Amino acid sequence: MSEKKPFIKLLRSPNGEYFYDVNRNEIVPIQKESYDYLEKLLEGSESKSTSEVPSEISQLEMSGYLSGNHVKTIEHFYTPFLKDMLKNDLGSLCLQVTQNCNLRCEYCIYSESKNEKQRAHSSGRMSEGTMMRAIDYLQQHSQNAQRITVSFYGGEPLLEFNLIKKAILYAEEEFEGRPLTFNITTNGTLLTKEVADFLFSHNTNISISLDGPKQIHDQHRRMKSEGSFDRLMHNMNYIVNSYPNEYKHMNISMVIDPQNSFNEIISVFDQYPFLREMTLMYSVIDDIYSNESNCYSAQYITESQYHSFLGILYELNQLDKDALSAITATEVDDSYESIQKFRPSVTLGEKGAPTGPCLTGHRRLFCDIHGNLFPCERVSEKSKIMNIGTLDSGIDSNKCISIINVAQSTAAQCKDCWAFQFCHQCIRTADGGDHIDSSQRLSHCKNSRQNAEHFLNHLILLDEARRLY
Repeated sequence: MSEKKPFIKLLRSPNGEYFYDVNRNEIVPIQKESYDYLEKLLEGSESKSTSEVPSEISQLEMSGYLSGNHVKTIEHFYTPFLKDMLKNDLGSLCLQVTQNCNLRCEYCIYSESKNEKQRAHSSGRMSEGTMMRAIDYLQQHSQNAQRITVSFYGGEPLLEFNLIKKAILYAEEEFEGRPLTFNITTNGTLLTKEVADFLFSHNTNISISLDGPKQIHDQHRRMKSEGSFDRLMHNMNYIVNSYPNEYKHMNISMVIDPQNSFNEIISVFDQYPFLREMTLMYSVIDDIYSNESNCYSAQYITESQYHSFLGILYELNQLDKDALSAITATEVDDSYESIQKFRPSVTLGEKGAPTGPCLTGHRRLFCDIHGNLFPCERVSEKSKIMNIGTLDSGIDSNKCISIINVAQSTAAQCKDCWAFQFCHQCIRTADGGDHIDSSQRLSHCKNSRQNAEHFLNHLILLDEARRLY
């Protein structure tokens, strides 16, 4: 065996020993003798010269496994192509039509008055001229795009419903004859009959914000003197009754506060069964730009783990999908998609990069009320490194290339990380305001490796259950 340490991650279950081969992107079962040898080798207490190499190890090496090859240069695959894509292949634009909101959600970063990392709510709104210039910019740089999507963002975008109507009608003229879709994410309190009728008649995908049943939703999503749940559900009842087919294509955007009971959160889907017909997108409170970190209650952890176990039973055909909570059903769908993408390879290339950064400016170009351009709506509008241009100057493609290659700031650590191909960190985790903060990025690596190991152990569990039981 080569004296160079193999680029692997050792894994163990109650039923056997394995290693994940980084170069092959494959989980390999091995005998305990081989596992013990590799464990000592990785620790530096074993080598070919001090111990006989198990025959299984030699056979695996001859078959192309256990290579010590590492990526030599950190570079995103799309680096050579991004400039041209930004010039001719833009297909998506998100318009910040207002910075105002009729709610003051407690966990919302825009509601944190002392938050220096992100802007606060304001009365600022996008002018009609800026809106038209933004759509013109998309039209001028989308010659090669197969489909066009225009999205509306805030604040609460429906505070500027008249501007949204003008934007939709203007975009329909600009992109006449081309596939065109609109998206809007709203807290639902202003989703009146007039608004719903217009949006549905103009091919608009509507995402509503719903965090759980009334007692949980109203904890955070509050108007000045009351919660927003009752008004949201009043508007949803009209949509469900008036658009019995269309509402099923709506999305629910659920922000989970893990201090609450998981079972209580999901009870809203039992109280309002029509919600199960809609597509659920969920996430735990985003605390990257927040002044406060998330806190997970013991009850939430225990209950969510139980429901994850039910999801595993479904994956093993031991349970019907109807028995799963809406969150768990979404979780297993996401798991299935990840498993389908998990494919063996031959070896790592000379160049490579973690998979986290999306194609900056291309996937979801965000335009704020002033005409400043950002990679997406989730980044900080106060950050200099996130501002990738303006409608007047255009997109700074060199800045976008720097962002998709954010892992170059931590190249030494990334090259040696076994979770290299599982890392989903984007530029947000390295946002230092006016610079790329490598130490801040590295502070998220432990979580990335834990998520990767959880996924690999999940694959092992599913495989063993199917083979052994």
